[in-house]
Amino acid sequence: MQIARFLAIIAFSTIASISSQAQWIEYEGSALFSGGFYRVDVAEGYAYVGAMNSIQILSLEDPLAPRFLSGYPFLTDLHNFCVSGDFAYATDGLPWFPDYFRVIDMSDRSAPELAASIYLPGVPYELVVEGNYAYVAADYGIQVVDISDPYNPSYVNDYETPGAAVGVFARGNYLFVADNYSGLQILDISDPANPSFVGSFQTATDAWGVFADDSLAYIAEGTYDIFTGALEIVDISDPSSPEFVGIYTATGYFGNIQVFGNYAYFTVGSEFVWDYRIVDVSEPSNPTLAGSYDYNYYDLSLTPHYVYGATGSEVHVFETANVSDPVPVGFYEGSGYINRVVAAEDYAYVASGRGLWVVDYSDAASPAVIGSYLEGYALDICISSNYAFLTISSSGLHIVDISQPSDPVFVGSYPAERFTSVSVQGDYAYLTETWEGLFILDVSDPSEPVLAAIYDADGYEKDVFVHDVYAYLAVVSEGQLQVVNVEDPSNPFLEGYSQAPDYPLSVYVADGYAYMADRWQGVKIFNVEDPANPTFAGTYNSPGIAYDAKVFGHCVIVADDSDGIQMVDITDPENPDLVASFDTPGKARDVWMVDDQVLVADGSSLMILRYYPETAIENNNANLPNGFSLAQNYPNPFNTTITIQYDLPEDCHVVVDIYDILGRHVKTLVDAAQPAGSHHMIWDAADRSSGIYFYRILAGEFTDTKKMTLLK
Repeated sequence: MQIARFLAIIAFSTIASISSQAQWIEYEGSALFSGGFYRVDVAEGYAYVGAMNSIQILSLEDPLAPRFLSGYPFLTDLHNFCVSGDFAYATDGLPWFPDYFRVIDMSDRSAPELAASIYLPGVPYELVVEGNYAYVAADYGIQVVDISDPYNPSYVNDYETPGAAVGVFARGNYLFVADNYSGLQILDISDPANPSFVGSFQTATDAWGVFADDSLAYIAEGTYDIFTGALEIVDISDPSSPEFVGIYTATGYFGNIQVFGNYAYFTVGSEFVWDYRIVDVSEPSNPTLAGSYDYNYYDLSLTPHYVYGATGSEVHVFETANVSDPVPVGFYEGSGYINRVVAAEDYAYVASGRGLWVVDYSDAASPAVIGSYLEGYALDICISSNYAFLTISSSGLHIVDISQPSDPVFVGSYPAERFTSVSVQGDYAYLTETWEGLFILDVSDPSEPVLAAIYDADGYEKDVFVHDVYAYLAVVSEGQLQVVNVEDPSNPFLEGYSQAPDYPLSVYVADGYAYMADRWQGVKIFNVEDPANPTFAGTYNSPGIAYDAKVFGHCVIVADDSDGIQMVDITDPENPDLVASFDTPGKARDVWMVDDQVLVADGSSLMILRYYPETAIENNNANLPNGFSLAQNYPNPFNTTITIQYDLPEDCHVVVDIYDILGRHVKTLVDAAQPAGSHHMIWDAADRSSGIYFYRILAGEFTDTKKMTLLK
């Protein structure tokens, strides 16, 4: 049984975990959950929309105009979810790491909270709730989770199917499993914790989804490589001997399916696109196409009057009454891709795929959108005085009055095809325009920006940063840092340059040094004390793709794409040293720091983190441990608190987890990049009952587990 092997794995430590509990940087809150919508579930006046790293709750008070109410963020990739009553049940995880089963309390739709989480073996695909149990379709079969107490779910059993379970549907005492290449499997769940085989049906192609009523099962099928699909209808009046009834075939592979009345609604995918189709199944032996709508739809959810389709970037609303010519009659659009962020006072100003958002983050755990200016795809933003300067793709520079943050007001603009970045100093705005050069605009009258000069950098300019009388340019095509003298903004000229960067994406200057995010090459650092002769000083090789780097105090913070953020000590700029990191769930594109709070434009959301510099550990090479080790806790047995100690001979990512005797995850004590040295932490078990527990470390490729006994 998979469950037995899983508990053994937990006890003897071969599983890694992901958590928000970092030692030096901790997660506080999120806002502006963006698109990537691929899952939608409608229930009791709300639409629950699954994106890459969040579940968003939309009010359907007006069914044709869904309104964002709140969101629940995941620090890993959301796989799938379903809603039952006041709870959402979800699976999430990352490649090569174990997956979570999470229970989210949604009794207050405006403030969902995590109720519980446990680990799952295998790779989860779809899940369904029936009574007090959740059934998860995984790569090897069905996982059974007891949710009779949603705050204390337990993984109780599994059932191995002959294929790869990717879809699941529950009805009464039966579970219908889309088992991919093994077709349809029907299980008896009259004993909910112990599914048993009843019957099967070999489908024409791979089974991906299933829906069932009292007498018929509707199976969505398809084959990825040749893009042939089918809706197959099977008589299940005798579940032990299902029989073929009818089939509808088409190019593409069929995905999510739901049936309402005489119609089956489903998505059909091909090599590049998914669409939405409606098939008349009033005569099951002869299903026929009733209507379709060509657009990318990944999932559908039905109410008696409306169909809600997740498109990736939007949620579209269709009327169920219109089956022959379905067209959207309403929609919901997310916040757009989160590209850039700056902060002033308690407000974050965010450039996104839809424009400008203003977020009040004074309560970091519950940041709130208070204002917006949505006039196009915003690539960059700069705040100066009471104005936000936005570069809008295919539109140019937009200047917005933000003296009232809750009510941003357009003031003026300057047209351009693609201003990629903007920096403002005094009465002038400096903008890079791809291959066209550095544009210098007189914005002394924000309502009437006037061109003062254009500097030709002889390449593709990606970013600009203005400091003192110099504009520093990241020139991608030439791999250069160019220093442009703008003492007279109407007469800019090249002061100096350096050829070191490979693919510079951003530049930031502080204390005589320029810091350039250099894509796959990390951060390149240049001494620019002599602007006419910038010289290479040092480099920090980040693990991901360095998109942005900004200096705050003695640190440069790197927005490192899929690897989150890296906080690097630049006390000695020639020898930068990693002091902390946080692996955000999305793709970190930009950062801003105010006091000890770090704001991250993470693509799929705006994240708010808190930095604790006092927890840093000195890296003294003379006293480094010789090898990895995990010490036995002391005291043991213990009452309430224990100390756990471990040694790291090198810098690496460390995860320390606590499990109970049944293998259930109790707590993550640390999940962060740490420097070499001796480390220790205290676990307070005041809220735990007496018994045997395990603590497990994963550090680089090293792993070890120790047993401890709690006695109260």
